[in-house]
Amino acid sequence: FDPAHVLVGAIVPPAAKYRNGEERTVFYDQILQRTAALPGVRTAAIASVVPLQGGDSDMSLFVEGAPPGSPDNAPATWYRLVSAGYLDAFGIPLRRGRNFVPHEAEPVVMINETMARRHWPGQEALGRRIKFSDEGQWFRIVGIIGDVKQQGARIEARAQTLIPYWQLPEPGVAIVLKTHGEPEALTAPL
Repeated sequence: FDPAHVLVGAIVPPAAKYRNGEERTVFYDQILQRTAALPGVRTAAIASVVPLQGGDSDMSLFVEGAPPGSPDNAPATWYRLVSAGYLDAFGIPLRRGRNFVPHEAEPVVMINETMARRHWPGQEALGRRIKFSDEGQWFRIVGIIGDVKQQGARIEARAQTLIPYWQLPEPGVAIVLKTHGEPEALTAPL
């Protein structure tokens, strides 16, 4: 990823006012709209965890069609809740498929190349489905992104899944601004 001209800030809406996912989604939508309109902002994005931040989140992974008890059922994947502008904000390449469409209703994800190779070696991962719990809903893979060494250059990339933030809104996120000029100039407006 390319960190040049990137400003990151934390947003934790008050739990007493934003009690559920729908209320948090509306709040995050407003933050994205307002920060994207700031002079000097090229792209505004949301992420639950940004590269090199630490605090990585993982969850179980179930691959459609994999037999129970196989290595493809209940391994972990690191996940990030992100907005459609996340890839552009960090310069992360989309290798195949497409990016998220804001507020698309179908449960969709993007995965990294490591995850695609691990679970579908020699096959196409696009269009396949995964879920995060035995009883959970299926998410369709719509994009394959380049690997990001989330914890530094010396640590190998791990299986990673990007989920649209509005499908599983968390109580706190990072706002990411890709700027035309020096990002420090946007610290006060952010």
